[in-house]
Amino acid sequence: MVAMRNACSIQHLKHPYFWCLPPNFAVSDDVSKGLSVVELNEIYVPFWLKPTRFLNRIFIPIEDIFMHWYCMVVEFGEKTIYHLDSFPDVNMVSDREQLMERVLEMLYAMMFSPAFGPMRQYTPEDMGRWPIRRENEIPNCNTSDSSAAWVIQWLHPEGSFNPYEISGVLEDSTLRGRTAVSLAGGPFNAIGDLVRMWAAQ
Repeated sequence: MVAMRNACSIQHLKHPYFWCLPPNFAVSDDVSKGLSVVELNEIYVPFWLKPTRFLNRIFIPIEDIFMHWYCMVVEFGEKTIYHLDSFPDVNMVSDREQLMERVLEMLYAMMFSPAFGPMRQYTPEDMGRWPIRRENEIPNCNTSDSSAAWVIQWLHPEGSFNPYEISGVLEDSTLRGRTAVSLAGGPFNAIGDLVRMWAAQ
C-alpha cells in the first residue's frame, strides 16, 4: 500500500523523478517467475514505471522467503544500487544481491524496450552493470526490530533516503501512525474522502 501511495503521488507529473515498485515485482510473481519483458511492461507501464526523462531513483521493496524485508534503491546520480537492510545476515546477503542483479537487468531491458517510446533514449547504457553497495552504518535496530518498518521509512521519496546520512534510529510508533494516516486518507483509497471529512469534523 505504501508503494501504491507513492506511485499515485507522481501520476500528475509528465516526467516523474522517481518510481516506487510494488513488492511482487521482484519476488512473488514477476521477475523471479520469469515473465518476459513484454509481459512485465504490460503490467507495470505506465502506472508504476511511467516513462520519464528525469528519473533520479527507483525504490523496490523486497520480502524474502523468511518474511524479512529489505529495500533496493537504484540511484541514477551515482550509478549505484543501494542494498538497505535492517539485518544484513551474512548467510543471506549473496542471495539477496543476486536477486537485485536480476531485477536491475530486467528493469534495464524494460526501460530500453519499445514500450518506453522516445523516453528509452534516456536510459543509461551501462545501467545493467551498476554496482551494489551496502551501507554498513545502518541500522542498529535499537529502536525497531521490524524490517518492514525500516523499509517503509526508506520508501519515503521526499528526502528520507540519503545514502550519506542513513540513520540507525527509527521512531517506530510515529512512523506507523503517520503511515496509517497517509494510507487511509490517500487518493487511491476508496474511503479517503470519508476519512478526510471525519478528520475535519
